Amino acid sequence: MRKRGLSKSTLILDTLIIVVLISAVGYFIYSSFLGDNALGIRTPAETIEEQTPEEVIDEQPSEEEIEEEEEARRFWGEWGSGPSGGGGAGSTPAGGAPSGGTGDTGTTNETPPEEPEPPEEEETPTATLSLLDFDYEIIDYDTAKVTSLSYSAVNSNVGSVTLELLIYIYDENDDASKKGLVRDQIHLGELGYGESVTDTVAVSAYYTGDLATEKILKLTLIGYMGGESFNLGSVTQDVLFV
Repeated sequence: MRKRGLSKSTLILDTLIIVVLISAVGYFIYSSFLGDNALGIRTPAETIEEQTPEEVIDEQPSEEEIEEEEEARRFWGEWGSGPSGGGGAGSTPAGGAPSGGTGDTGTTNETPPEEPEPPEEEETPTATLSLLDFDYEIIDYDTAKVTSLSYSAVNSNVGSVTLELLIYIYDENDDASKKGLVRDQIHLGELGYGESVTDTVAVSAYYTGDLATEKILKLTLIGYMGGESFNLGSVTQDVLFV
């Protein structure tokens, strides 16, 4: 019997089918067990994990770059605005408030206003006044008169001043108008800074009322200087006209 052989075209077709099947099986095995890593392809996560600390540091800006950036911010801050259109460090919009940028944004070197110095406190003019002695006489059963008095005064802290002595005589039970009544006033003349005076002057200070009770003799020293008057001090003494 004559055997019938395969034709050449049939053999080639069978060979191609076998090759395709082998390729399909190989790709299936590759996809299932090896994946993309079989070709050496690294995922982003793997790339980050495999970076060394030195590589991470190299990606950060250097100190020199940071200093240059800070210097640029200070420069634009001094001029009051950032680079045009940049909205960067120190840029100032029309409203005056700094905008854009980060860090030292909007800082300026404006000098703060000086605080006003407190006004100097004016020293209160004072003088030391002392009542040394006095004389009086009884005019009537209800009237007494102080006729002279001795005093001393020291100009403590004012310039040359003209002095005047006001004399009051009153009872504690008198009303305010009677207590404030000036019985006599004596012009003492001028007294320079730090100077003192001791003198006896004639006065005519009357008091009318009940002389059986104790009265108060009060001396007030007034100073006149530069068109102004100052109360330089007072002194009082109890008096019983008998």
